[in-house]
Amino acid sequence: MKKKIFLDFDGTTVNSIKAFCSIYNWGYAGNPKFKHADWRKVNKWDFSDECLLAKNDIESIFAMEEFFTNLEVMDVETLDVIDRLKDKFDIVVCSIGTPANISHKVSWIERVLDIKNMIMLSKKDAKIDKSIINMGGGIIIDDHSENLFSSNAETKICFGEVKEWNENWSGLRARNWKELEELLINKI
Repeated sequence: MKKKIFLDFDGTTVNSIKAFCSIYNWGYAGNPKFKHADWRKVNKWDFSDECLLAKNDIESIFAMEEFFTNLEVMDVETLDVIDRLKDKFDIVVCSIGTPANISHKVSWIERVLDIKNMIMLSKKDAKIDKSIINMGGGIIIDDHSENLFSSNAETKICFGEVKEWNENWSGLRARNWKELEELLINKI
């Protein structure tokens, strides 16, 4: 039986920050208070450091079809690494979103990643986190340290650069998909 990987979507598998900033720059450019958002400079989970005008529109931007049209995998290695990992692990994409966001997300995952195993948690109004998922004996890969701390997974890997939402993580970290593959194949 293959060990399970519980793979986060936003900020781990896909560059949702880049897609968000692209939609923001397109949608708010006509506003007199608009300042171009650079996705490389986003360091706040709510985008308030770069996307000042979108404060009340975050969930609606994440639910837009155009968001998913602009969505890209994290790096050039992502798809190849996922395909190689499928031979050794049972990959389950695990993500949280609004109902509208999740419906687009599922379609994108099936079409681009060709992964059928998913756990999608819907957060209409209530605060919900991934701790409600039994990941015992498995591996969680996530860019958000709260999800790592609250998970009961056997192995926890923080993905990506150090950001405000994961700067308190001192455990295993992979900054890109090549590092992640090496960590999973050689050390776990």
